[in-house]
Amino acid sequence: MTQDKRTGWLAELKVGDRVIIHESQYGAITNRIGRIQKITPAGKIDVLNRRFDEEGRQRNGYGYWGGLIQYSEEKVAEINAEEKRKKLMRILRDFDWTTTPLKDLEEIAKKVGVL
Repeated sequence: MTQDKRTGWLAELKVGDRVIIHESQYGAITNRIGRIQKITPAGKIDVLNRRFDEEGRQRNGYGYWGGLIQYSEEKVAEINAEEKRKKLMRILRDFDWTTTPLKDLEEIAKKVGVL
């Protein structure tokens, strides 16, 4: 039987614990919150139907592209703030500014530092 090689906070994980999955693909970075589904005798960790090695990394055919991050309320708040920021950026990018009065556009431009 293979020995569990997890160390640090990963060694303390048990089924049902929360973790953060950090993924990076083609320049897009996402963070998801998931619960440990299974830990194998060798220390492999299953979360959200993905398998991570004993160091908390997920591999594809080209190398590592995801990893586990220790769950904390502070980290979740950071992730939520970043998601809100991305959403607002998309809304502002896609907004039809053609009917916005010049005065309002100038105020917005000053607030974001482009005028």
